[in-house]
Amino acid sequence: MVNADAVAAVEQAAAAWLDAAKTDYADIENVDAMKRTVTKAESLPNVVSTEDRDALITLAITAVNGVHTMSADKEGLVESSSNFGILKLDEEGLDALVTVRSSVGEKETELVEAHKALAQEIGCEVEVTKLADPWPYDPSNKLTELGKQVYQKLNGEEIEVAAVHGGLECGTFKVLKPDLDMISIGPDLKDVHTPQETLYLKSIPKTWRLLEGILAEIS
Repeated sequence: MVNADAVAAVEQAAAAWLDAAKTDYADIENVDAMKRTVTKAESLPNVVSTEDRDALITLAITAVNGVHTMSADKEGLVESSSNFGILKLDEEGLDALVTVRSSVGEKETELVEAHKALAQEIGCEVEVTKLADPWPYDPSNKLTELGKQVYQKLNGEEIEVAAVHGGLECGTFKVLKPDLDMISIGPDLKDVHTPQETLYLKSIPKTWRLLEGILAEIS
């Protein structure tokens, strides 16, 4: 809510912000769907207080929103991160959903405690839901090398091996049996966790044959 004589300045600032956002997110978002709208209010609605405005700005600026730490064991591997999944302001108040991910339990706890401290500072309540069990990168995992060898033998090419810090079921298995060697395999996917998520059917037989081959080698 701004005075009438400030509308032009607000529209100019909003347009500049939108242009910058479209440039920043061009590779990962449908930027054509990003729009700005400035409307004239016929009456004065409920507005955010100065104190709440400052708290919201502090939250948006201070919360960890992106990469937090990189792995010391594997070059280029993100070790821990967090980001805003939802940031909503309505008649009931401010609701911020922050998703924390880490392959190392201590770093996950570190991020959670940092966000709890920030929330306390700006007068917000915090609810911590179940976090994914971490699955640390293990360079001595023998199953990784076996999987690479079996894939090469079956397909005549090298398989792409990657490590991720996001939550997988393997983390839960690792907590229950720490000495278990594990790999996570699957078919080719594109635009995962989006409405455009795509599964390439031709990659399914490769995945099945790889699983059969690995089981044959370790049986």
